[in-house]
Parts: sequence; C-alpha cells; structure tokens
Amino acid sequence: MTKSRKITGWLAFISCFIGIPGFLLLFGMLYLQNQDTENRLESQHQKLRDFYLELRKFADPQYYWCTALMEKLAPDSVASEASAIKEPGAVAEVVIARLKDLRRNLKFNYVVYTPTRGVLASSFPLEPLEVWKPGLSFTWKVIQSGRSQVSHEEQVAGGKIFGPQLYWGHFDSNISIGSLYLIWGDSSFKRPLAWGRIIHRHLVLAFIDIKDLKGNDGILNLLNEFSQNSGHLWRFSLQDDAHGFRHGTGERKVARQVEAAADEYGKHKTQKIETEDLMVYPFFLRPGIKVYGFIEKSRFSSSLVPGYAWSVVFLFFAVAYLLAGYAWGLFFGDRPDDLSLRWKLRFLFFFANGLPLLVLFFIGNDYLAQKRSNLMLDAHSRGIGFIQDFDEKIEVEYARRLVGKKKAQEKMIEKLTLNMNDDQALQEFVDTLGSDGTERWKIVMVASRSNTIVTEKGVYDESRNLSPKEDEQRAERSRNQNELTRKIGQFFLDKINGVEVSEKVQTELELFIESTTQQPLANFLFDLLQKRGSFIQWGFGQNVNPAIFDTFSLKNSSSQDLFFLSSFGVHLFQYNYLLKAVPQANRNNIGLKLVALMNQEYTVPREAYNSAALREFANSLTSYPGKEIKIVDYLGEKHLAMGIAGRHIKDFRLIGLYPLEKIDNLIDSQRRQLLLFALLSLFMTWGLSQVLAQSFILPLQQITAGAHAIENKHFSHRLPDLGRDEFGAMGRVFNSVMVDLEELSVASAIQEQLLPQQQIETGNFSLFGKSVSMGELGGDYFDHIELADGKFSVLLGDVAGHGVGAALIMAMAKAGIIQSEHLLDQPLALVARLHGLIFASKTKKQKKVMTFQYLCLDGTAGRGIYSNAGACSPMIVRKNAGQVEELTLTGAALGAFKKANYSETEVVFNPGDAIVFYTDGIVEARNRNGEELGYDRLKQLLLETWNIDAEVFYHNVFNAYLRHIGDEGAQDDLTMVILVFDPQRTRGSTPPAAASPSSPEEAGNG
Repeated sequence: MTKSRKITGWLAFISCFIGIPGFLLLFGMLYLQNQDTENRLESQHQKLRDFYLELRKFADPQYYWCTALMEKLAPDSVASEASAIKEPGAVAEVVIARLKDLRRNLKFNYVVYTPTRGVLASSFPLEPLEVWKPGLSFTWKVIQSGRSQVSHEEQVAGGKIFGPQLYWGHFDSNISIGSLYLIWGDSSFKRPLAWGRIIHRHLVLAFIDIKDLKGNDGILNLLNEFSQNSGHLWRFSLQDDAHGFRHGTGERKVARQVEAAADEYGKHKTQKIETEDLMVYPFFLRPGIKVYGFIEKSRFSSSLVPGYAWSVVFLFFAVAYLLAGYAWGLFFGDRPDDLSLRWKLRFLFFFANGLPLLVLFFIGNDYLAQKRSNLMLDAHSRGIGFIQDFDEKIEVEYARRLVGKKKAQEKMIEKLTLNMNDDQALQEFVDTLGSDGTERWKIVMVASRSNTIVTEKGVYDESRNLSPKEDEQRAERSRNQNELTRKIGQFFLDKINGVEVSEKVQTELELFIESTTQQPLANFLFDLLQKRGSFIQWGFGQNVNPAIFDTFSLKNSSSQDLFFLSSFGVHLFQYNYLLKAVPQANRNNIGLKLVALMNQEYTVPREAYNSAALREFANSLTSYPGKEIKIVDYLGEKHLAMGIAGRHIKDFRLIGLYPLEKIDNLIDSQRRQLLLFALLSLFMTWGLSQVLAQSFILPLQQITAGAHAIENKHFSHRLPDLGRDEFGAMGRVFNSVMVDLEELSVASAIQEQLLPQQQIETGNFSLFGKSVSMGELGGDYFDHIELADGKFSVLLGDVAGHGVGAALIMAMAKAGIIQSEHLLDQPLALVARLHGLIFASKTKKQKKVMTFQYLCLDGTAGRGIYSNAGACSPMIVRKNAGQVEELTLTGAALGAFKKANYSETEVVFNPGDAIVFYTDGIVEARNRNGEELGYDRLKQLLLETWNIDAEVFYHNVFNAYLRHIGDEGAQDDLTMVILVFDPQRTRGSTPPAAASPSSPEEAGNG
C-alpha cells in the first residue's frame, strides 16, 4: 500500500470513528446546554408569569391596598414578633412600627385604637375629637361582632368619619379572601377610602385618598420586592402613558433597549422581545400602565462544556486516542490486526446503529417534550371551555327563579284584586319566594295609594298599626326605613302612571338617588324601566346582589299598582347551586375535576380550601382565562390547573384540575415505545452481527481448514459449496487449485521416482547432478544408469512445460529407456526409439515435446558415445589445456517431427577433463541489469570454478550463478550434471557432502 493510500485510509478511519461521533457529541452537549439554558430561562419566565398573574389582581388598586395591609399586619406574624419583645404593649409597638415602615413607600394615614386605652397612635390629628371617639367605638363594635348594638350617636359619628353611604358589611370585604375591597362610605369621594381590622384586641384603621389610590407607588413597590427576591435577576420598567417611563435601572443603555422593546410591543404586541443584551417580557397591567420585566442574556451564558460533561469528554478523548493509535498501527506501523472478525462486525454494526439511535434520542426527546406541551395546552383549552360553559349554566337557575316569582305573582294578584288589604295573600307571596329554603329573599313591595309596605319580614301598615313581631324592638329605625322605601316606590309608580309628584318629594328623592347611584334621576328611572321583570345588579359600592325589579297591575286596572324589588345574597345562592352542580359536572368524560373557591365558608368541595396551592392559584385568576400552563399539587397529586373568576357565578373562582398523570402516562408510554424500538434495533443489530459473523466465519473456517490441508499436503481435501458470494467463488477457485495441487502431488511423486534413487559405479569419473525447480514440479529430468562391463550412462531431458503432462512424458521416456535395455549402450538407437514413443503419444490436447541427450561412458577408459535430441550442447572443460569445448551435435527434440534424423559421436576424456550437462535455465539467467549469463560467460565460469570433485565443482558453479542473479531470483528451472575424469580416483571413495541449496528448491543425486 502506498503512503498516500495509507494516509487516506487513516483519515477515513479517523473521520468515521472519531470525527462523526465527536461532532455528534459536541452537538449533543450544545443541545443539552441549550436545553438547560432554555429550561432555566423558562423556569424564570414561569416565575415571572406567576408574578404577572399575581400582579394582575393588583391592577385593581383596592386589591393591592387590602393585600399590602393584610400581609404587613398579619396577626400571626405580629404575635410572633411581639412575643419576642416580652413587654406590655408589645403588640401595639409592633403594629405601629409596621405601619410606619409601610408608609415609607405608600401614602396613607392610620389610627390604632383599643376600647380600654383609647387612641394609641395616629398619623394625623383626630379632629373633632367628639366625633372620632364615638366613631372609633362604632367601628370596633361593628368589626368585632357585626351585630353589636350601637347607639344612634355612634352610628352618626361613624357616618361622619367614613361617609353617609357606609355599609357595615364593607368591613368584612377588607380582609375577604374571595373579594378584597376598601370601604367606600362617601359616594362623592370627599372622604378617603378606609381599611379596618382588629389585630389582637387592637383596632387598626387606614385611610387612603382617592388620588393616592390610583397612583403607581404600590405597583413599583411590588416590582422592587420581586426583583430583590430574585437576586436582581429580574428588573422592571414601568410605562405610564401620563408620566412616561420609570426604569428599575440606572444604566442608560439598558433603559434605551427597554424603551425600544416598548415600541416593538406597541406595534406588534409581541409577548417576548429580544434586544442586544436583554430578554424583555411586556405586561399590560391596566389602561395606560404597562410593565416590562427584563433579564440580561449574559446571566444565562455558560461554558461550552458543562461541568457534568467533563467526564464524558474525557472518556471520548480516551477512546479517540486508543482508536487513533489502533488505526495508526494498522496503516503505518504494519501491526497485525489481532481483533477477531466477529468483534469487528459487532463493533461496526453497533457503531452504525448507535449513531442514528443517538440522533433519535435528541429528536425523540424534543418530540416528546413538544407533544407533552401540546397535550397540556389541549387539556388547558378544553378545560377552559368546560369551565366557561359551566359558568354560564347558572343562568338557568336565575331563569327558574323568575318563573317561580311569576307564578307567585299571578296568585297574589288574583287575591289582591278582590281585597287590596289581604295581608295573608301578601304574606303567602313573600313565603313562596323563599320556599326553596336555600336563602331568604330581601323583598320590598309598595302599593301606589296605600300605607302598606311588604318586606321579607312581613307586612307594615302604620295606619293599621301593623308590623312583624320580630321588628317591634327596632320600631323607630324600621319606621324611618319604611317611610323612605314607601316614598321611593310610590314616587316611581307615580312617574310611571303619570301622576304629579310634589316638588318637595321629588327634590328630596332626586338628591338621595343621585348621591347614592351617581347618575341623574332620569337615567336611573330609565334603567329600571328597561330591566323591569328581569334580574339586575342592585346595591351600593361593593354590596351588590342579584335583584328583580318589577311593577304589578291589579286585574282590570289601567295603572301600575305595586312597586316590587327583591334581592337575595348572591354568595349563598351560588354556593347552593354549586353544591349540586359541581358533583354533576365532575362526572365528565375528559377527566376534569371542578373546584369552586371563594373563602373558607363558600368552597365546593369544602376541603379544597385547605390547599394553599389552590388558594394561591385562585387569587391569580381573572374573568379572562390565562394561557399560561400552571401545575399545582392537590390531594397529593400534580394537576394541570386552569380557571377563571366567574362572570356569571360571581366572586367564585372556578378551577379545573386535570391530572398531570394522564399526560405523563401517555408520554411515558411513548417514551417506552421509543426505548423498546431502540432495544429492538440493538437486538436486531446484535442478531445481524451474529448472522453475518457466521456467514463470514464459517467460510473462513472452511478455508482455514483447506489451508491446513495444503500445509499438510492433503491435496485430496475439497471445500463444500460456500454459496454464490465471494466466499463461494473463492471456494471454487480453491477446489480448482487443489485439483492442480493434487496433480502436482502425483507428478511430484512420479518425478521423484524418475530422478536417480541411488549411487552407481562410475569408475574413474566423479559424478554429481542436481535439479533446481522454480515450483513444486519442474520439467527437467536427469538420470544415470549402471551398465555391464564397467560402463554407465548419463542422460538429461527437458520437457516443455510443467505439471502432470510433463511428468507423464518424463515417465514415458524413462519407461522406454527401461524397456530398451538392449539399446542402453547404443545412444543413437535409443534416441530414435524414444522419439517414436513420444511422437506416437501426441494428441490434440497433449502436444508436449522433450529435449534429450544421452552419453554412454566406459568408466575405466574415459571414452563414451554421445547423442543429442535438441538439448543444450554440453561443455567439455579441458583443464590441462585451459579451454572449454562445446560438444555440438544437431538433432530435433523428441516428438517434435514425424521424421527426425539423429546422430552420435565419440567423446574422449583426458585426465582432469570434465563434461557439464545443463539446461537453458543457467545461460538465460538475468541479473538486475537484465544481462544474461550467456554461453561465453558460462565457459569462463566453468574454467574458474573447476574442481576435481564433481560435487564441489557443481556448488562452485551454482554459487556463481546465484551471485549473478542477485535479488532477482531464479527465472527458470536449472539442472546440471557434471562428470570429471580422474584416473587417480579411488574407486568407491565417498564424495564430499553436498551443500544444502537454500533457494530455489533443489533436487538431485551425485
């Protein structure tokens, strides 16, 4: 393999097994890092969304003020701090200190009072004192019990402090979980709004001017608190259309980017805006007020390799180092690959399958995360739709009330037509309206020309001195209220019937109605007429309830004779409805649990109020469903929470809880399916690696067994059918080669028998011959035969080609020689006979010929007869004369032509003379320069290497031959037979041991 190919192979190995996995590892770490950054950012964004939901409630300034005062003056917290002081008056000290601290950020006034010690602290002068003392006593009694008997003086003083429209129930709304409202006691807003609470026997009152109520100080205070709690990770800017921006940072560059994000939000209403350095999240708080929460991108930047991944990186580089070293050794170090094929295939298959599975992991993880989000959004959307539909169904209950009222009304009109003073008919009408027993209706009914007034308590008529017994003890107050009610009802009926109303009464009622409803009398009358006979919202300030306004005409009357106004407590009404409707709604087919939550008293199911998570979530709800996904713990399980503040079921937070387990079970099921797919893929990979390993290993085992058979020369071994693939082709080639090898084995055995098997008596001649073959079987044949009378013969043949055919020709020649025993001393006759045999054996497939030369010698006299049939002319070395003669005798090769002429000649040897028989393998041998040894150089070589001992002479020549060819190696078979005539040679002496030829293979006899 060339160096360039080695480098290319090594680089391909590195790219495939290190580069691609390294890229995927880097991609995976970047993916996980981005996921971690996104998760951390999303976690922080979720906190911001929760804060924004909480902040939305404070878009109503009343809610904010009530919450801020409640949290600052929480009784448990005050008691805990006071217990640490361990001094008399510690509670008052803590309360006053906290009020002062709160006034640093908010503008309000306060009063701290106890009945026993009077006013303990005040942020403003209490003047006139003669009003404040009974007014504070009134407030204490109202908040303490709500039913305490207050004097007329205290009630009047309370009205002067809080306003003429003060309603006692407003104090409960100061600290209600479901609805937080300040006390609006003056519809003209000349007096400040108020908040009141008794904390460990201390009355605390706070007063907020209307202009301070609508300011932004409270919102900024909340923003600063959240920023501090987040370690200033989040910062805020507030945009007031009236006053511009108020930034939570002094960095002008940051402020400019926030203002640019505000412009973007104004144009496109984008919920997430990315600037150069910031992630900005806008929030519309209320008309004219927007909040921009922002976080710096640099706070979420992290290193390329997270800390937890260093171990993975180290392991990767360790494996990469081992693989790179392994590949270097294979491609450049010529190190043998000792890893079994089975393990290579396993590694390749698992590697090829593992990379897609790794990619599948990231894609699948993203897919499942996205699907989980989509399922949650779908469940959230379906849940919101279900809740809104449930919220609207309460209208059916309102309609049922109207039907009941109409039936009772018809029955009452029937009786009153006969007798306008039928008190029993009036009482039955009142009782029928509250007959369902869920809540008592508040009723006012006034006749147009009568002193009779009907309420839920009974019938009033001063002219007949008639009033309910339960109201007798409050006779004076009841008379005043009834008189006002009668005037309003009769005034309204007169206006409808076109009866003239006295200017005094009209002016009096006009002032009252305009001060309480904040609208002109004409508009008020128009609204009532428009909504006559249907439900309206009736009340003042926060004390608003469903009410039915109507007027009735007696039979055969052309005017409206009765003024009717009824209302009932909306909370109890809705609560009783929810007690029946929620269990029915929970039997739905989407698996949603419905919860209606207001406060500890009004919650369905009641135990749901014990969940702090649900209460916190309920406080964040508005009448507009949010799109944010919220998870809450309820009854020990995680639920997807969605909900609204009821539009029809007012003051209740309707919450839907969808078990997150259902979504997680579906996602886990699909995750298990993906995991199962991965495991099946790995199992299939393992199976394929086993099958393919076997398909490789079994043929290799068969081929290995065949190689061992060749090694042990068991050429009869054959491979079974290995299929039609490359191994099958290799098996067929192997079997073909084994056939040839078996033939070579046979031919080798034949040739081995043809070569001289033993020493013969050569007389005064030293004889040594050897054949050097290029392969397992050469085409050269030599032999020596001992004859009678001290004679012997030497012969040398060369069959064209190799293999069994050549061996058979050689065998035929030797057989002919053996069968021509009578011709062994007649070279010419013997050559002619052999020619006839070989020519007769020629066929279309077998056309081999054989060169042949034969010398019959007298071992004592040193004379012989020589005949040549196309062979190389032998060389006669005349040692004493210092020259080499070429014994030339023409003749065709045996079997070459049908008619061939041969001749013979006598050869005479002098002492020291040698004759060398050779094949053309020596004269045609080339060195590295391509130069042949040639005949002339051979002659010179024979002179230079002569030795009296034929074997030594042979090895001298052969070594010179090896020096000539050098690294080129032998190009053809080489056979030499040397005879040296030595009259002094001791008959029977043992010739020197033959030097073992090293290469090529040598065979012969001396």
